[in-house]
Amino acid sequence: MASISAEREAILQGGLCERFAVPENPQVIYRGLASSILLGVEKKTNLRVAIKALLKSRFENEKELKQSLREIEIHASVPRHKNVLELLYSEEQAFAITLVFPYTPDGDLWELMRYGQTYCEKEVRNCTEQLLSALHHVHTANILHGDIKPHNFLLFRVDGRFAVQLCDFGFAEHPDQPGGVFTHRELKGTHGWFAPEMLAEQSHSFSLDLFGIGLILWRLLAGYAPFDPPSCFVPLEFDERYWCHVSAPCRELVAQLLSLTPGNRGTAAQSLQHLWLSGGEPPEPSAEVMQELAKYGAPPQTSVHFWPVGLIPSKEWQKSYANLVDAGGDASQDELSPTSA
Repeated sequence: MASISAEREAILQGGLCERFAVPENPQVIYRGLASSILLGVEKKTNLRVAIKALLKSRFENEKELKQSLREIEIHASVPRHKNVLELLYSEEQAFAITLVFPYTPDGDLWELMRYGQTYCEKEVRNCTEQLLSALHHVHTANILHGDIKPHNFLLFRVDGRFAVQLCDFGFAEHPDQPGGVFTHRELKGTHGWFAPEMLAEQSHSFSLDLFGIGLILWRLLAGYAPFDPPSCFVPLEFDERYWCHVSAPCRELVAQLLSLTPGNRGTAAQSLQHLWLSGGEPPEPSAEVMQELAKYGAPPQTSVHFWPVGLIPSKEWQKSYANLVDAGGDASQDELSPTSA
């Protein structure tokens, strides 16, 4: 692996070292062309953090630099919320930009669904409520995320259940027209997770993000993509071989979120009031249904659990659950002691 000495040097020369520490040989969480993410520690709390260093010399053009600075500006403007990753610190230096976030060893939502693994409706319901809660919060701040996909929802495990937090505001933006309308014609986002209006490079609205939630929800429940290829937007078909364990209210919300007409998707706030989320818990699938599902692939996973939004534990240091053990206690100090640079 290429040396990360330049990134570490950028971190050590910044003001963040007053609050955070980086070991002499830090763990590399991520290595990219223009940036690296290193594991550090907040000195006061001994909680682990992810420190992202972007070297300006590796940006291809001025536009990339401006986009990175805009990402920081937008992310920093989002009020604190339990389902949105908090930007703990950021600074711009002459030759680098550094950002600090809570660290999670539990990865992201994509790791739970990348191989077609599905989950029972009750747990997907809890997960979806968290996803929509994050979106509602961001949209209320007049921000479109613009890149909703499972990779951008980090997992924080506490007491045996997951909380999810929305991250990566690299494509986020404020509307440029009244009424929450975005008129730019540039393709933004990630292949496989585009809404039809984005692929068509049309004006769009906050409902763009809701389409991404629909794609995630479909795959969590059924284990495959609703559109194949992802640019072929045909009418949805709920194949009973994979959907026999899913209730009618849930299917209704899925269809609403994946509507090809953006105006029919409603808002995140309206989705949170949908009967599937506001009503009683869906029943667990019967043994017969699980056997039927097993004929066509792995049955829904029953050992993964998500917190209902209203029950996510409230910790004094709400920024991260990364170092809380399942019993709810703090991680060992030996594991987390800051190493002086």
